[in-house]
Amino acid sequence: MDIYEFTNFVIMTTIAAVGILTIKFVLKEKITPRAHVLIWLVLIFQIAFFPIKGLLPESDFALATYVPSYETQEEYREFTPSEDIAATVEYEKQNAKTKELVTTSQMPIQWHKTPLLFTLLLFALFLTRHILYMRAYYKLPLCNAGDILELFEECKRQVGVKSDIRLKTGADSPMLAGIIRPVIYISSGYSREELRYVIIHELCHYKNKDIWLNILSVTVLCLFWYNPVIWLCFYVFRRDMEIYCDERVIKITEEGKGYAATLLKAAVGTQFLLATSSLISGEKEVVRRINRMAALKKPKVWATATVACVAALFTLSLLLNGASAIKTVTYPTQQDIDNVIFDIPGKWIKGIEKTKEGQLIFDGGKAGTAYLPMSAEVHNAIGAAQSARYGTLKDTAQLAEKTDIVNDIKKSLPGQVEKIDAIDGYDWSGTVGKYFTAVTEKEGKRYNWAIGAGWAMYAVWAEEEQASQKDLLNILKTTRYLERPEDGLLTSFGGNIKYYLDEMNQKGNSSANKLLKNYLQANKDIKLPVDKAISGYKIHSLVPVKVKKDSPLAEIYPNAYIYKADYEVFPEYKELYSYDTYNGTDFSITKKGAQRYQEKYLLFTENVYLDKNDVEDIHQFYFVGFLSEEDIEEKGLESVAYELTSIWYYHEIQGNILKYLENKYVGNAVKTSKIIRALPMNHLMDFSSGTYTKEDKGIVLLTEEEPFGLILNYNVSSFDSYIQECSINNVSILSNAIGNMQRCIIQLHCDTESGKKTRIMDFELTPGGGLNMDKMKITEKSAY
Repeated sequence: MDIYEFTNFVIMTTIAAVGILTIKFVLKEKITPRAHVLIWLVLIFQIAFFPIKGLLPESDFALATYVPSYETQEEYREFTPSEDIAATVEYEKQNAKTKELVTTSQMPIQWHKTPLLFTLLLFALFLTRHILYMRAYYKLPLCNAGDILELFEECKRQVGVKSDIRLKTGADSPMLAGIIRPVIYISSGYSREELRYVIIHELCHYKNKDIWLNILSVTVLCLFWYNPVIWLCFYVFRRDMEIYCDERVIKITEEGKGYAATLLKAAVGTQFLLATSSLISGEKEVVRRINRMAALKKPKVWATATVACVAALFTLSLLLNGASAIKTVTYPTQQDIDNVIFDIPGKWIKGIEKTKEGQLIFDGGKAGTAYLPMSAEVHNAIGAAQSARYGTLKDTAQLAEKTDIVNDIKKSLPGQVEKIDAIDGYDWSGTVGKYFTAVTEKEGKRYNWAIGAGWAMYAVWAEEEQASQKDLLNILKTTRYLERPEDGLLTSFGGNIKYYLDEMNQKGNSSANKLLKNYLQANKDIKLPVDKAISGYKIHSLVPVKVKKDSPLAEIYPNAYIYKADYEVFPEYKELYSYDTYNGTDFSITKKGAQRYQEKYLLFTENVYLDKNDVEDIHQFYFVGFLSEEDIEEKGLESVAYELTSIWYYHEIQGNILKYLENKYVGNAVKTSKIIRALPMNHLMDFSSGTYTKEDKGIVLLTEEEPFGLILNYNVSSFDSYIQECSINNVSILSNAIGNMQRCIIQLHCDTESGKKTRIMDFELTPGGGLNMDKMKITEKSAY
């Protein structure tokens, strides 16, 4: 729990506590003492359910909707760079420091140090006081007086207690103590009738499980030791338990005056002890209890029903998540930039509409977005300004002066345009660089506008009563490119891999499950538009798929693994959710509105090529991506997996070979061996005779003089096109990675029905010039 979550936790817990105290004060004698105790369950539910509150639904009924919440606040600090080069360099240094400070300030502060230490110390204090105070009590003798034991058994029958409870005498004050083996301690100086009241009172504490409730109340107090409202609640709760016991004693004994007199007789100062209950309290507190007993009346049915309903609704309001103050919406631009989002007030989402032009209308037509076309002249000027870090158009006013953008805006706004203002002070670092505001009038209504100019023109509008220009500007300032979880997976278009592990288990099943979970969790955690956002997911199964031994995937990339997944995702806004959002169309809709994939194929790979000691930022196990249903139907499962694995190898392995394992001399056996072992099909080579051999296996150093070269021997199952293509690619990598390599021979050894055959692929290479396919020679020979 970070500092912001913790702050919200404290706020909601305080609200729960104040709400309970208010209900109790208003209803007071109108409800039973038992109801006064039970209503504290509202506070317990609020505390107990907070860690899993994120799993509960959102609602406008939730109190959290109307309570300010604390979130990480972004901090910005601007420097005005000088045209002087030295000043510009200094600006870069200062800006780098600022970014570092901003990043640090946004790191969540973990709630685990000083406050938690005080919690443990306070609980330890309660426990220590209990042990020290009760040390003398433990040594007291069991009661062996026949008349008292007879009275004790009679009291047990009256209260309805059948458990084995011990009775000890000689205590300074009567009390019930002990969790596992409860003991009632009684003191001398009481008449038989008074002793009866004392014993019944402690038996009622036992019947009510008050020792456990005391421990629970102390735990809550220790957790919230810094909150004065919780200290007040602790005191009131203790009194409620005592009054509830008082009521039960009076009902059992049918004697109020005698019991009240006994309370007054026992009214001496006492201290609270953990895991105990005591008859006595201070004199003032006893008087309050007696007055409460005197005021007790049979509660009305309506009062009992009212408090039950109020408590239930109050609990529900506390537990539900507040309707988000802001929602993330995809900006519906008609240009090629269609992955821009910004945040709007949550209340606008009701009645969302999408027009034919792709614009959005919110809250029944009171707010929306608009597409504003940008002239080529303005677009070119903005492009030049964004490309030049300290170039022209440093502020919005300059943009308005040097281009016709104001006229572009004016022509695009519907209705009568009253004014357009340029808002200064923003650079080109984000999606939107410059801002304008406008006021228009149409059909008797006035509208505020905020317009952002970047690579495209973004606009949001609202009726004057709905949002001010400042509100709309704040919305536009949240504009950014949409970060999709699937962007972290490697696709045929390339991309950056985010889903990997540095260690994997022996079989890889749990590692694959973890990476799929990471991906689905990212879909849940990341701020997606309302038509794509999910509230949760469930993985039903993830089963490895057996790959055919003669497939190119098994032959070339045996470290690639296909899994069949069965999982589902739960929409956050069912009425707005686009069910073609996630991984293709091969899904079904469950009765609860979830999107379920029962036969989704996923690709994982293990890095057996590069070592962490040689290459920075390399990992062991990767989630490469989803295999397209359409591609599988067209090409076959293994073929699609092979293509995606080849892309993964190119991005994650091949580039690192050239970056980290570059070798200037082909005769350097250590470096040459590392490069060859990092190539696909390395498992088909025989390294049993060392790196360089003089036989038809492993690696052979072709010559020690010019032309320098290598012979690579692979034991393959066939001479198919995939093997040949991979061999050519391997030579290309070697040619680029080894500086003085002039010749490379690939020998593919295959056992056929007619005997062992070898296909020889001979390449002439130009050092630094790469691979010339025109100089490749292919021959075959049979073993004799």
